[in-house]
Amino acid sequence: MRLALKYLGIFSVNFLIGLVACCSFCFADADYANKVMLVDDFNRGIMVNNLGGLYGGDLEDPGICRVTLKYNLPDEISASEKVLDITGTDVFGNRGASLQLDYDVSAYDTYTYFWMKLGKPYPNDNTSFLPLNLTGYDYLAFWIRSRYGFDKVKLELHEDTDNDGKFLWNKDRMSPVYIHGYIPGGISSAEWKKVVIPLSNFGNIQNFDRITEIVFVIESKNGNPKGTLFIDNIVFGKVNSGSKSYDSKAEPAAPFSGSIRVNGQLMRKGDIIKNSDVITLSAESSLKDEVLENIKFEFSDDGKVWQVFGTDYNTEDEAYGVKIDTTTLSGSSLYSFRAVAESIDGKFAYMNQSVSDCRVRELTDDEFLDAVSRASFDYFWNEVDEGSGLVKDATGHDYCNIANVGFCLGAYCIGVERDWVKREEAEKRCLKILDTFLDDVEGEYGFYYHFIKLGSGKRDGRSEVSTIDTAIFLCGVITAGEYFGGEVMEKGNLIIDKVEWDKFINLDEEDPYGHFLNFYHGWRPEGGKGGRLTDYYWDFYSDEIMLVNILALGSKEHSVPPESFYSWTRRKGRYKDGNEFIYSWHGGLFSYQYAHAWFDFKGIVDREDVDWFKNSVDATVANRQFCVDHMSEFSTYGPDSWGVTSFSIKNGGDYTMEHGAPPCGSGLPIYDGTVSPSGPAGSIPFTPKLSLQALRFFQRKYPRLWGVYGLGDSFNLDEEWWSYRYYGLGEGITLLAIENYRSGLIWKYFMRSPYVVNGLARAGFKNKVSGRPVEETSYKVTKTGIPAEGKTSLSVGKKIASMVSSLKSKYLSNEGSIKNAVILLLIVVVAIMALLKIKTKKK
Repeated sequence: MRLALKYLGIFSVNFLIGLVACCSFCFADADYANKVMLVDDFNRGIMVNNLGGLYGGDLEDPGICRVTLKYNLPDEISASEKVLDITGTDVFGNRGASLQLDYDVSAYDTYTYFWMKLGKPYPNDNTSFLPLNLTGYDYLAFWIRSRYGFDKVKLELHEDTDNDGKFLWNKDRMSPVYIHGYIPGGISSAEWKKVVIPLSNFGNIQNFDRITEIVFVIESKNGNPKGTLFIDNIVFGKVNSGSKSYDSKAEPAAPFSGSIRVNGQLMRKGDIIKNSDVITLSAESSLKDEVLENIKFEFSDDGKVWQVFGTDYNTEDEAYGVKIDTTTLSGSSLYSFRAVAESIDGKFAYMNQSVSDCRVRELTDDEFLDAVSRASFDYFWNEVDEGSGLVKDATGHDYCNIANVGFCLGAYCIGVERDWVKREEAEKRCLKILDTFLDDVEGEYGFYYHFIKLGSGKRDGRSEVSTIDTAIFLCGVITAGEYFGGEVMEKGNLIIDKVEWDKFINLDEEDPYGHFLNFYHGWRPEGGKGGRLTDYYWDFYSDEIMLVNILALGSKEHSVPPESFYSWTRRKGRYKDGNEFIYSWHGGLFSYQYAHAWFDFKGIVDREDVDWFKNSVDATVANRQFCVDHMSEFSTYGPDSWGVTSFSIKNGGDYTMEHGAPPCGSGLPIYDGTVSPSGPAGSIPFTPKLSLQALRFFQRKYPRLWGVYGLGDSFNLDEEWWSYRYYGLGEGITLLAIENYRSGLIWKYFMRSPYVVNGLARAGFKNKVSGRPVEETSYKVTKTGIPAEGKTSLSVGKKIASMVSSLKSKYLSNEGSIKNAVILLLIVVVAIMALLKIKTKKK
C-alpha cells in the first residue's frame, strides 16, 4: 500500500513539471521505422530526451534519487583507458555525458526511482503526455555501471491503458523486471555492461502502442543503502523475424578500413577538414549484419585515447554517417578517425586501420561567433509553445519568463538577417507572440507577471507583476516592430501604449525613506483589496533600472518626470587600481549588460556627463580581474575563464542573480567559483578581445560546455558541477550582444524608435563630443519595417510627414471628396515651402 501511495503522489507531481523542448532537429517526426530508436544518449546537455520526454528523480523522503548528468574533462582521461570506458570511467565513450543517479534507500523497507517519459506533452497541456508506439520493436537496451557495485535494480515499463495521456497507479498497467538477470556477474563498478531485455519479458503489458514511461526502481532490500549508478545509450531495437540476435554470440562485422568519407570524398592520411564547421563523416560496413545495432565514429589526438563523437543507429544500409561539429576541435592538433561496430549485446568490432594525421581547419573568429550565435538562436526557435508562441524560461521548464520573450523577439530579427529562417516565418511567430500578450497574458496596468504559463499566458505560481521583466519584453517588442514594421509594429505599439509607468513610480515627495521618483519592483494581487505594490524599489544603480527608466520617459501617454532618471543612488568605486565606475548592488556582470543589449550608449552621455558604455567597460574589466586574482582559490577562475554574473548554481541548479564581484553596493560580494560563458559573451561589445579569448577558451578547454544550444549556462570545477539547463536569459544576452558587436543590428533598429529617442531626450542625454542634446521625435507607425536613415532629431522630412498625416486625417475623412483633396494638396505645398524656407534661414 505504501508503495502504491508513493507512486500515486510522486508521479502525479512529476506529471505537472511541464512542457518539453520542441527541438525539431532532435525528435520531431522521429523515424520509428528504423531498426533502432535512440531514446537518449544524454549528450545534448539537457534533461529532455531525444523523443521529447522529460525525466527526473524521486526527491521526496524516504528514499531519494538525485538526477544529474556526468561529464568527463579531457584531462581526466588517462592514456591507458581504452575506447568505451571498459576500465570504469564514469562517462561512457569518454565524451559527452552519461546519466548519473545518486540514491539513498538507507531507511528500512524503502525504495526510490528514476522516471523517463517516452513522449512529448499534449499541445497546451502540461499534465498529459503522448504515448510511444513500440509495436514492432523487440527489445530495450542500455549501458550501466555502478560506482561502488550493486546487485539489483528493477526496471518498469508503464502502459497508459485508457489512452488519456496519464499514468496512474492501480488504474494503468505496469510491468517490472529485475535487470541483474540480464547481466552476467551483475552491475559492475569496474566496467560498463550492456543490458538487453526482450520486450516480451514485460509480460503485463498488453498494448505496446501505449507505452508512456520507463522507471528504474532501487529498493533497500536488494543492495547497497547508498550509491551511484551511471546509465547511457537507452534504445529500443528490432531483430529480424525469428532471430534471437540479442542472444547471439556472433561478433559484429567491422567497418571497412579506408572507407571513411568527408562530405562525400574519401578521407586520406593528412587531410584537412575544411569549408564547414559541421561535416558529414561516413563509413561503409562489409555487409548488412543481423547482430549490428550501431556504428560509432571516434577520434583521437594521440592514437591511444579514443572518444566517441557520433553514433549512427540507422543500420539498414551498408553506409553509415554522422555529422561532426568541429567547433570543439583544435586546429593545432593532429587527429585520427575510425569507425566501430557495436552488436546488440554489446560486442565491438574496430576498423583495422584508422585515418591518421588529419587536421581540422580552425574556425575564424567570425565563424566561431556565428556558431555560438546560431546555437543560441536555436533555443528561441525550438524552446517555444506552438500554440502561444511563448518561450520557455529554461530547457525542461513548463513556464515562461516574459523577459525571455523580449530576447526571443530580438532573436527572430537576427535569424532573418542571418538567413537562418525565412522572414515570413519569423514575422508570423512575432505576431503570434503579440496576439498572446494582447489577448491572454495576465498583468496589471499594462505590466505583466514575471512568470506565466506557456500554454495559457496565465500567472505561474505566486510570481509578481514585474517592472524590469516587462521592460525587457517591451525592448523586444520595439525592436521587432521597427524591423518588421506593419502589423508587428501596430500590435506592438498597442502593447507599449497600455503600460502605465506612472502607476509604478513613487510620486510621494514626502516619502520618509527617500524613495521619491523610484520605481517599484512590482505588484502582487495578494496583500489587500486591489493588490499592492511591492516593498522593494529600484533605488540603486543597475543597467536594469536604466532600461525601465528610459522606456518610462519615452512613453507616449504615461511618461514620468525626467528627474526620475537621477533619483537612484550612483555610487562610484574601483577594484584595486582599476578605473572608477558606478557599480551595482550585487556586482554581477548582467547588471552592466541588459540595457546595452538594446540601447546604443556609445558616443552619448547623460545630463551628469556619465558615459554608461565606458562604465560597463570598466565594470567588465574589474570582474575579470577579480577572477584572475582569485584563481588560486577557485579552479574555474582564470584570465580566460571569468564571468561572475547571473547563472544557475549547484544548489539544486537554481538560478541566482545575487552573485557578483567587487565593488558592489552590498559590500559583501557573493561568489563560489562558478562561471558563466554568458558573462564574457554579454560583455563582448565592451571588451571584444578579452571576451572572444574567453569564449574560445571555454570551447577548446571544455568541450563538455558545448551542447545543443552552444556554450552551457555555467560550471564550477571545484564542485565538479556543470549546469544541465540552458536559460533563456543567458542565451538572450549572448545572442544580442554578439550580434551588436558583429553588426549593430539590434542597436540599429531599436534606436530608431520614438519611444527610445524620446526617452533618451527626456532623460537629458547628449552627444559626448558636441554636447548637442538628443531631440524628441514624433510617434509613428512604419509600414515597411525599414525606416529612412537620418538623425534622431525631428528633421524637415519628418515634420512634413507628420503634418501630412494630420491634415489627411482632417480633410479626407469623407472618402471621394475632390474639394477636400484639392484643399489638402494646396496646404501641403505651402507647408513644404514654408518649412524649407525656415530650414534655409537656420543654416
